[in-house]
Amino acid sequence: MRDFVERLLDEREELYIKMTKLEHFIQSDKAESMDKIAFLLLTAQLEAMKTYHRVLDERITLLFKERIDLLLK
Repeated sequence: MRDFVERLLDEREELYIKMTKLEHFIQSDKAESMDKIAFLLLTAQLEAMKTYHRVLDERITLLFKERIDLLLK
């Protein structure tokens, strides 16, 4: 189970790094010169990544809660 939690934490961290880079790109001057549809797709991708990040947070929280509950029994 520990390996699974570590993989979730690693995935969350990697996703956060990618989200941050994409967010900086979207806010940069380079993004202004992009095709509108491509820009909208990148914006949608960022929103999907944020949703996925929140889901990972909830899954990690649940796993830690379950561990605490097991320890308290």
